[in-house]
Amino acid sequence: MEIFNTLIDDFIKFEKAKHFSQNTLESYMSDLKQFQLYLLTRFEDYLIDYRQIDKPMIQDFLISLSENNISNRSLERKIASIKEFFKYLFISNLIDKNPAKGIKYPKFSRKLPSFFTEEEMNLLIDSPDLTSKFGVRNLSIILLFYSSGLRISELCGLKMNNINLKNRLVTVKGKGNKERVVPITEQAINALNDYLRIRPTFKPKVDNFFVSKSGIALNRMELNAIIKKYFQQIARGSNSSPHTLRHTFATHLLEGGANIRAIQEMLGHESVATTEIYTHVSTKSLQSIYKKSHPRSKDKTNNKIDK
Repeated sequence: MEIFNTLIDDFIKFEKAKHFSQNTLESYMSDLKQFQLYLLTRFEDYLIDYRQIDKPMIQDFLISLSENNISNRSLERKIASIKEFFKYLFISNLIDKNPAKGIKYPKFSRKLPSFFTEEEMNLLIDSPDLTSKFGVRNLSIILLFYSSGLRISELCGLKMNNINLKNRLVTVKGKGNKERVVPITEQAINALNDYLRIRPTFKPKVDNFFVSKSGIALNRMELNAIIKKYFQQIARGSNSSPHTLRHTFATHLLEGGANIRAIQEMLGHESVATTEIYTHVSTKSLQSIYKKSHPRSKDKTNNKIDK
């Protein structure tokens, strides 16, 4: 058991050197610890030797997860963690054969991302109470999300020098520690300037751009709670999250005629294939508009000519 623990730690250090995000590393650690606990519970202690782990043992673990109604998306992530771990053991010559190599990912339909309409975004932007310093800060957060398409972790990590108000640009480090520069709207710039004027009242203790009432950096959970509070005010349910604003950013850009490659660059997607999901969202939206607007888009049975 001790050897397995040490190998997991060594694997995390190996992956960290590849500049994976902290969230990815924490997921790897959590998934592998869960796998290890399953092996310890399911099999005798002596079988925990990593060299004796085989494909059926991995499959047993995955079956147990499926029986507990884990989503295919979560199952896919855990499989990826296990595959990466055993790939590391194999290329490090710690095992002669990779037992996870033949493990297949679950099949699932790709869910189209939800997004806000322009009317909903207007309601959302009007929601914060600007007589409160928290409302001023929160409006700047909403508008920065909407005008830049940042991930929640990226927004949490923004430093004071990451936002160039004069040139309307935000510099962000995304997945794989890759840096990108994204333009932001004048409306967002105005809101950010308003926040900067009252930011000293939070008595900041850190260089992070957005701080909590205690003066420390806002974390993901706090930011998620803040944003979802405003979602509830415009009657959007639990399916909406800060990531919905990222989807809204991309969808509205595409519907406005933006180039898919430019959207890919701004979102920080490694592959344009990831960004192309928004073309399906946009098409669906256009079809809805077409059906509502075109006089011949519906079958008018009452107007049929008898032959």
